[in-house]
Amino acid sequence: MNVIEGGGQIVAEPEWAMIYSTEDAVAAARGHWRSIVRELQAAGTLAEVNGSQIGRAVDLRIVYERARNHVAEHGAVIPPKRGNARAISRVSPHWQAMREAASDLDRIEAELGLSPRRRGSATKVDKKGRARAAADEFLRPVSS
Repeated sequence: MNVIEGGGQIVAEPEWAMIYSTEDAVAAARGHWRSIVRELQAAGTLAEVNGSQIGRAVDLRIVYERARNHVAEHGAVIPPKRGNARAISRVSPHWQAMREAASDLDRIEAELGLSPRRRGSATKVDKKGRARAAADEFLRPVSS
């Protein structure tokens, strides 16, 4: 597990090998995670509570890519079976999965402030300052 600091907090990267079975998917997940975290760090919006949301964004990116690759290879429409006069063409379930993943990913990226349109509405993480004590009122620096 890699720990990434940002906004005065840490975000732990999941152990992708425990989630995905192929090395390609693990490498893609690591790449997506680091890309998202880098964007959030640059914007100053990385917080520990974003960890699960970032994980879901990574998962949806993987699902989208898998479905997109299948659609690119086999097409968005499943042709009718030969020899069956009543068979009809159907929309591929991979096409539908790709569209739903894209829609959910758009929503999550907007919530995280990753999309250009929503970037301005994301607020920066409030870094914890020093707690004020009652004596602070009486112990001010003296200017010379």
